Amino acid sequence: MNFLTALPGTFAAWQTSSNALFDKFRGQMDTCSVSGMDADAFITERKGGYFLYRRPYPEVAYAIERVGKEISAIAPEVLVYSGEVLHTTYTDYMVAAGFNPSESPSHAQVVSAFGQIAQGIAELSKLRSSRPSAKYGDLLFSANTFMLEGHPLDDSHLAEAQFMQEMGKQLLGTELRLPWGSHISFGRVAKRIEPAAVQELVKYCNGVNPLMGGESYPFVAVEAGYYTVSPEHGFQSTVTDSFKF
Repeated sequence: MNFLTALPGTFAAWQTSSNALFDKFRGQMDTCSVSGMDADAFITERKGGYFLYRRPYPEVAYAIERVGKEISAIAPEVLVYSGEVLHTTYTDYMVAAGFNPSESPSHAQVVSAFGQIAQGIAELSKLRSSRPSAKYGDLLFSANTFMLEGHPLDDSHLAEAQFMQEMGKQLLGTELRLPWGSHISFGRVAKRIEPAAVQELVKYCNGVNPLMGGESYPFVAVEAGYYTVSPEHGFQSTVTDSFKF
């Protein structure tokens, strides 16, 4: 297999699926304006796990953090991520309620494997003529999650994820989940939000879209680590390996 280029048909299908999900979120914004929003199980069940991801360009992270604070001011029930933990996911692994890495008998193995995969992705990316980038679109939300729409400029995200999947089979004996898109999640709902507040959220998002002016920005690094989500602390993560693109 050529790990530097995703199969054209596969990449086209991946883009189509990703665009369909972004459109679904747009529809859910209208639905939630009537029905309201409910708490995300990731928060109420205190979920966490290991993950592999791309770190966004600082200007993108700062902009998302800024709008996240404004969203939280409208609806304090939304737990928004700090700029330091924003990411575009390749995969997550061993996600579970009450996740505690110190209690995982596979912790050292997973950290080592994810570090090797991250290093491999960074090395592969350097063989390309340009750094991995994404074009950003609208702020969107579903019934319990907020995100910034993102579209890859080439097939690198999927191709690198396919490489990740093959390495996962070799190092962990499992097929790691592929990403569904190049978005950046930045907030989750911790408590019920009534329709009136959701309508204000929709108005706010529509007023700032497209965030980043619809421009494209490069990613700065591929990183591995683990994360936890809780009502008290929101999304927290620990970086175990980081390699610049």
